Amino acid sequence: MYGGSKMIQKYENSIWIGNKETKIVFHLWYDNGWYLQEAEHIRLLAKKYLEKYPQIRLNLICDYCSLDYGDEVNETNYFYDGEKEYDARDDCAMYWEKENMIGFNHILCSSLKFECLYESNLDEILRVSMLPDIEQIKTCEKSDSIRSVFIHEFGHAIEYQLRVYEDPRVIELYQESNAEKVFEDIHEFIAECFVTREYFKNNKIVNRVMDVIYDCMKNNC
Repeated sequence: MYGGSKMIQKYENSIWIGNKETKIVFHLWYDNGWYLQEAEHIRLLAKKYLEKYPQIRLNLICDYCSLDYGDEVNETNYFYDGEKEYDARDDCAMYWEKENMIGFNHILCSSLKFECLYESNLDEILRVSMLPDIEQIKTCEKSDSIRSVFIHEFGHAIEYQLRVYEDPRVIELYQESNAEKVFEDIHEFIAECFVTREYFKNNKIVNRVMDVIYDCMKNNC
């Protein structure tokens, strides 16, 4: 469903997994923000991961201007969050635990590619696959694409909703892996491991985190 001003088009859609609905709301502004292709790309990603992880609930996926202004988004506030410009922020996206929702910084994300380099470039795939475990995780985290940003936030949805961050195995692994303080906290550690697993299967640290995630999923069926 589409609506909005002549310049800004409101995109609305829903994903149904069983009886659970995930609403999607974006404000599209060609050459200044989101395109329809980006909104559809995120919708398809969300559908894929919600089907793969049916224990996870997302009530809403939207852009920041929708959160800040609702139906009052216009050509002026599309760029501002009320305090500063969206492109001056350092967050491409965020997961809100209490609301079970993912928000995207529509200005910063509009410049991202759909996929990152090591998803299509064989030389880069081989290079990153040979990196030590922690370096591989941090490399994957730095190579932003719309897909990797979504996967990162979905990783937060998993670790919060299944309380993966409370598992003693993950706590111990995080402490072992963060001796040099390369991870911001245990939540970022889990999300970054989840991103890495989507691209590379040979990372021992990541695989141990994923084993815990799978155990938590079984216990929440």
